[in-house]
Amino acid sequence: MPESHIVVVVVDPAEISDHSLVRFQLFIQRPPLQFVDVSTRAWKSFDTDCFSDDLLRSPLCCPPNNYSDISVDELQQLYDTTLSDLLDKHAPRRTVRRRHQPMTPWFDADCSAARRRTRAFERRYRRSKLVSDRAAWIAQVRSLHQLYARKQNSYWMAKVADAGGDSKKLWSTLDAVLCKDRSRSCLPTDGLSANDFLNAFSSKVEAVRTSTASAPAPTYTVGTSCTSVLDAFDAIDASYVQKLVLSAPNKNCALDPAPT
Repeated sequence: MPESHIVVVVVDPAEISDHSLVRFQLFIQRPPLQFVDVSTRAWKSFDTDCFSDDLLRSPLCCPPNNYSDISVDELQQLYDTTLSDLLDKHAPRRTVRRRHQPMTPWFDADCSAARRRTRAFERRYRRSKLVSDRAAWIAQVRSLHQLYARKQNSYWMAKVADAGGDSKKLWSTLDAVLCKDRSRSCLPTDGLSANDFLNAFSSKVEAVRTSTASAPAPTYTVGTSCTSVLDAFDAIDASYVQKLVLSAPNKNCALDPAPT
């Protein structure tokens, strides 16, 4: 370490011994904080009852005979626009500025859930100031750190094991840990363009078609042992649909305007 970075050095006790306490101060500048603008919704003020009332009065809850002349695409468009309008009313979008903290690769959904539980324990203790709540918070923090250690160890052990005997792949993994790959560029340096990429695939498909042009056409034999026929659908009620929705995992696609 350069001597110019060391500002103060204190040895206690100040005598020749290998048991002295050495204290020092380092002149190290913290990297500047990075902030990003994130678009989110005001879910804390979201009123479920009002949203349900407006949803029941929307075109989505009309009698089924009102949709007899509407195509599937139009129904999908109606679903998207109706839910989007209701969400904009009850949970309007807003832009917030947050500090950018890139997550480590081993931080998964389990870590995120454990961190939320830890913060819930902390908030409970901050409100109550009870000894029992403080003990529960400390136990949850220790459990969180243990989970982090397990996730981190298992992730990097799997990375090293995946490299096997490939030294190049192993050192590439270690470079990522040591942050030595940040200066490397992932952009192609040979001038590859989008048209070159398209032409490569087009020429490959054309070559396959040319090589198989003289091949005989495929034949399909319909089996005679299959007697099952799908010619009708069983009617279901709202309780069955509700059961399926409630038993589904709490996940949603980005194409869905409303989260689960």
